Amino acid sequence: MKKTRIGIIEEQAVRQPSLQSLVQHSDNMEVICSASSGTDLLSQLQTASLANLSYFHAQESPLPHLILFGLDRPCPNELQAIRTIRILYPQIRIISIAVHISVQHTMALLAAGAGGCLLRDDSPQELLHVLRTADSYTGIYVSQRISQLLLQATTTKPITHGQAVSTEEQHQVQQLSSREQQILHLVAEGKTMKQIADELFISPATVNNHKANISGKLNLSGRNQLFKFATTVQHLLKNYN
Repeated sequence: MKKTRIGIIEEQAVRQPSLQSLVQHSDNMEVICSASSGTDLLSQLQTASLANLSYFHAQESPLPHLILFGLDRPCPNELQAIRTIRILYPQIRIISIAVHISVQHTMALLAAGAGGCLLRDDSPQELLHVLRTADSYTGIYVSQRISQLLLQATTTKPITHGQAVSTEEQHQVQQLSSREQQILHLVAEGKTMKQIADELFISPATVNNHKANISGKLNLSGRNQLFKFATTVQHLLKNYN
């Protein structure tokens, strides 16, 4: 029986052995590559492809069937890495394993191209089930706990990390112009400055000016605070797509 080839991206190096151990204890799986970031693993995939062109005419490929992406919570760089891997290697499925997640984070990961989302403390049995059945389903897999979170979001008030969005946050969104809300919505999706510029047919400098204006109005400092706020209020933002 051929083994399922697994790649592992783990931001925290101390956690890599636990994921590798879980996979390697399964008879029909093997870890063939690991990295501390999406960019690093992407580089490994590109190197493997170039160094093993003959594999494309053989029965075996040097690439993984599946990538486990361990992360604390999604940020723009991680979402872009998922998006790039899926564009260059659409045959590879990506399963994210997050420490913290919200409805907005889940939707951002799935929109970027992740084929599934689990939480770090979901049971090992559930993760193994996903790995063993990944090739047999074409849909998206979310763990039971994330599924409950998504269900709660559709049946109750908008939530962020289990809490109702505050009146203050709603007021902050209302301070933004239509264009600023549009850009903030794209930021929440993990789009880069160039991607936003291309999508809106404006220059990257104009995008940067809008982001600076948003940060100034909302008293935010740095890209991380802007992205965190964007994902928190994403469902309040106007989507002009």
